[in-house]
Amino acid sequence: MLSRADSKRPFGSFTRPVWLGEELASMGHEVTHFCPEPPHLVRSDVHYRRYALPSDIRGVVVSGGSVVNLLSLSQLRADILYIHELANTGFVAARVLHLLPIVLDAHSSEAMELRSYGKRDRADKAHLAETMSLHFADMIIAASHELRDYLISEYGLPPERCHVVQNGVPARAVTDPPCGTGWREKLRLASDELLVLHAAPDQFESNDLSLDFMEECAKAASSKRLSLRMLVCGRNDAPVGIQAIGVVDDYYGLVDACDIALLPYPPRAVCGGARNKSLEFMARSKAIVSTKEGVRGIPDAISGTHYLRADSPEEVVTSIESLAANPELRRNLGVSARQLAGRYTWSQSARALERVFHEV
Repeated sequence: MLSRADSKRPFGSFTRPVWLGEELASMGHEVTHFCPEPPHLVRSDVHYRRYALPSDIRGVVVSGGSVVNLLSLSQLRADILYIHELANTGFVAARVLHLLPIVLDAHSSEAMELRSYGKRDRADKAHLAETMSLHFADMIIAASHELRDYLISEYGLPPERCHVVQNGVPARAVTDPPCGTGWREKLRLASDELLVLHAAPDQFESNDLSLDFMEECAKAASSKRLSLRMLVCGRNDAPVGIQAIGVVDDYYGLVDACDIALLPYPPRAVCGGARNKSLEFMARSKAIVSTKEGVRGIPDAISGTHYLRADSPEEVVTSIESLAANPELRRNLGVSARQLAGRYTWSQSARALERVFHEV
């Protein structure tokens, strides 16, 4: 396995390869994972190897690292080369020479995202790189049905080569009892003050767009008689009306302490599959207010059953008002959301991935 996982930034491109690799190893497969900064796990059956990925294809050509890569693969006697992300330029010689069956895991499409952000020139370059990556792959895995359909349409891929392995959550996120005691005191919340939480780590454009949308929600809420605190974790700065708390170690505890979870992603803030935070909020039984984009990659999430859909700042505030006035609705949405998240664990995704490997 080759990924861009970096334990210094344990979200985004880190989560999917690390969890899938760990689950495959727990199923009895021998997994060697090359990545820039391996995770610090108490126990793991995965063999991690630190590997500095080139930043682009030019770095591959001039670095001489491809010879080392070929030797590494030869020594491992691997059966499959499993590469994460379309823009991943590692092990290029092995891919061009096709020494092993290649399974390419498309977390998303950078070209698709950049076009949505209005960055046409960069999108065109990304499109060329993705075309090359897809060309050398025997099987392509998409993180959602929406992404699979896009890749087939955009790149003319044979449907039989494209499979879906959904994003997930650790099983313990669904089964562990609530924690988070002490957060309300730490945040100095009033006894009647609702905590509305969004998770938006910086350096991700879609998260920046979501924070812009959340700012409009805060403005709309300011004219209402609502006792609430809007909080964002994962970054140290936030617009007026929103409190930023940075990256927290006790993330699940913070999620458990919140009354309402917010997924304020506008249509332009596209991604490849279910967002980690979307499934995490569901797994922790949260009452969720989300735009349509916020629950991308979770096709069986139903508004009114698993979350409340709100596609404008005014609709978000109206949904928050409804939840503030109805604790039973908050509880019912949380229970249904947790049941749904139970169908999206990483162990189930790993079994789906194993079936794809058997087809290679």
